[in-house]
Amino acid sequence: QISSFSGMNFHIFTPLIFEDKVIPDEDWRYMRSEFNSLGIPVSTEPTFVFFNLEQSRNTFVPNFFAGFECRTFDDFPRKLKNVIDKSVGTTDINALKNDLAEIFLTKNIISNNRIDDQLKKTISQKLPDSKIFISHSSIDKPFVRKLERKLSQDDSIKFWIDENEILVGDDIQNVISDGLKDSDFLFIIISENSAKSTWVNFEISQFMGFTDNKNIIPIILSKGESFSEPINNLIRRLKYLDFSDESNWEQNINELKTMLNKNKRR
Repeated sequence: QISSFSGMNFHIFTPLIFEDKVIPDEDWRYMRSEFNSLGIPVSTEPTFVFFNLEQSRNTFVPNFFAGFECRTFDDFPRKLKNVIDKSVGTTDINALKNDLAEIFLTKNIISNNRIDDQLKKTISQKLPDSKIFISHSSIDKPFVRKLERKLSQDDSIKFWIDENEILVGDDIQNVISDGLKDSDFLFIIISENSAKSTWVNFEISQFMGFTDNKNIIPIILSKGESFSEPINNLIRRLKYLDFSDESNWEQNINELKTMLNKNKRR
């Protein structure tokens, strides 16, 4: 399981614990055996495995460079925080390996990159090239679902849509902010409904702050409307796609695909 946190460095946690559920012992033993057979010497201890992504032709290939045991779960949260702090924004892998060694105070179990190609291929297939946050009014949800279905035929695209990401009891604003930070593009579904939505305006403002006004794609559902700021400003200065006419669907979808392929993660 690759965590939702991502950048040029990814982290894998083993054994996996999520949503208060622990992997059954027999499943963990099988997974540990698989890791070992593929070249990662994982023991019975909780283990961090690190790789960075290197571009190869039209895809990204994981380059495994470090693995460290974490002797007890009591120390797991602190080390996890320190690991994330060190990994974010780091491009010097050798320096990062030294920093990680200081955090874990154990030897690096991956001293070279002789990891089986099967594991590299599996991970490459699971990594989206683009993460897209779709900002919209709930009234326009049918259009959003149709747009997602059209673009989801390409497995390299991952969508952030509120109904899939926000769970009961979540702090809505925090979850949305985290989703925006982790997204490469913001698709704004512009209609008379979204123009009245305080959440849409919040999402636009947040994303503009995170990305310096880049990678925003306005999608118009209804023309002839008078929109307030910041939507009106976006329509004036950015090229938008007009979905108000059903006959434009295929052309617009193809233009979105072209744009996403051109801007794949590097």
